[in-house]
Formats: sequence, C-alpha cells, structure tokens
Amino acid sequence: MNKYELSFIRTSSPLIIIQSIALFLLIKFHSEGWLNRFSRFFYIVGSISLGIYILHVFARDALKNGYFGVKVTAWIVPYIGSFVNTIAIFLVTFFIVYLISKIPILRRTV
Repeated sequence: MNKYELSFIRTSSPLIIIQSIALFLLIKFHSEGWLNRFSRFFYIVGSISLGIYILHVFARDALKNGYFGVKVTAWIVPYIGSFVNTIAIFLVTFFIVYLISKIPILRRTV
C-alpha cells in the first residue's frame, strides 16, 4: 500500500507497554554477565534519571526542529528512525544532565 504502519512507534499505543515489559524482562533475565561490566554506567543513569525524564521532551523537540545543528527525525524506515531518535534523545539529555550534576551549585536540581 506504500504506507508505513506507525502503530509500533506511537507513544500512546498499547504495544509500547508490551515492548517495554519485554525489554525489561529480557534485560532482567539475560544480563548476568554484562550487567556487572556496565554497573557504574547504570548507577549514574539511575541517579540522574529524573533529570533525563524531565529534559527528554525538550531534547526531542530540539532534535526534531534542528536546534543543535542537526535534525533527527523518523526518516526512510520509521523503525530505524525511531531507534535513532531514542538513542539521540537519550545521549543529549544524559550529557546535559550529567554535566549539570557535576556543577556543585546545580547538583541538587537534578
């Protein structure tokens, strides 16, 4: 039909809940070996997750509109574009919040 089915990547879709639960269970039951190698990274992400959650909407809009000099949208293949968007938004918000958490005066805000 020359149309993409976007029900798998809509944030209001019930499939997002199923995908999130599946990813959580996959990590929970199959992460014995590599989880220990990344424990420091997960600790840092966990400690600043509220800041990441709050800023991700702003980062999403900034990347969508090209405010950082590059536009990140769901391009040719929506499933790959959705994954690229997710990684880009996470990286932008992670680095912003991580830098804010290193400034002594602002540390308590994140």
